[in-house]
Amino acid sequence: MINNVTKLREIELELLKDFARVCEDHGLKWYVFFGTLLGTVRNQGYLPWDDDIDVVMPKEDYRALCGHPEWFEKGHILQTPLDDGGYYFAHLRKDGTCAFRKKLEDQLRDGGHMGISIDIIPLEEVPGADSYMTPTVMGCDKHDKSYPKAWFEPAETGMFEGMQV
Repeated sequence: MINNVTKLREIELELLKDFARVCEDHGLKWYVFFGTLLGTVRNQGYLPWDDDIDVVMPKEDYRALCGHPEWFEKGHILQTPLDDGGYYFAHLRKDGTCAFRKKLEDQLRDGGHMGISIDIIPLEEVPGADSYMTPTVMGCDKHDKSYPKAWFEPAETGMFEGMQV
């Protein structure tokens, strides 16, 4: 029997594979980050308590990606901050699914596509600091942190649920 978390993770992994294919096809840099990075290092997959996938991209690559939603497979919807829904960063969503992260009435009022998704977050350079920030991650402690560029390049690979990331 498949439980909801198992099915959610399967769909997110499908989205991650399509995202990785698009980035490979178009020469875009990306990195797993936050809990997804920790899960890659510790478990070669999801952390037992985690139920989402977070990727980050240099701002220029992020902008290029957001300008081309047609690059993704049919049934995968790229939702950007310019779309309805009030999100501060992009999400790649699976059409025909539904996932609520807020109270139902708040989610419905905000509108936008509500499918299961992965988070796609831009990395913004901190001037003169040789580091990046994720300024679009609002309302959490990740918003004000900076991350040394040395963490990203040269990039290393690891396995996440049988997929090289």
